[in-house]
Amino acid sequence: MKKTMKRQGFTLIELLVVVLIIGILAAIAVPQYFKVIEKSRAAEATSLFDTIRGAEDRYQVQTGSYYIGTLAAGCLLDVCQAAGIGTLKYFTAGNVTAIAGGWSLAMTRVGNPVGFGNYVLTYTRNTGGISTIVPSGCTTPATCAADLGLQ
Repeated sequence: MKKTMKRQGFTLIELLVVVLIIGILAAIAVPQYFKVIEKSRAAEATSLFDTIRGAEDRYQVQTGSYYIGTLAAGCLLDVCQAAGIGTLKYFTAGNVTAIAGGWSLAMTRVGNPVGFGNYVLTYTRNTGGISTIVPSGCTTPATCAADLGLQ
């Protein structure tokens, strides 16, 4: 009499199918992960833009004009250091510059974030109270603003 042996383990095809499925899921998930991480890091700049906007509005009410000048450690020298803003971790800030009827500030991303490159966020504010944040220099310009949560 012949005994049939019970087969144990997985075949090579079964293992390859599982590895293929895991690879497909990883190919979808990893780029999304980097987008979420970069969006949270871009929030550092947008948060500072909001703080400086408030400081600029107060400065404009007090003096009749916007503050135009240098930034120290990511903060307006005489406007927002009192707010306790420390140094920026992921961006370097330029100078606050005058534009027609308002002001502008550009922040450059430090490092080389995956899928984004060293991009620049430029914040502009006019006397009508309209503010815009425009990214430039992204490796994917068409979707950069949406990926960073700016739309």
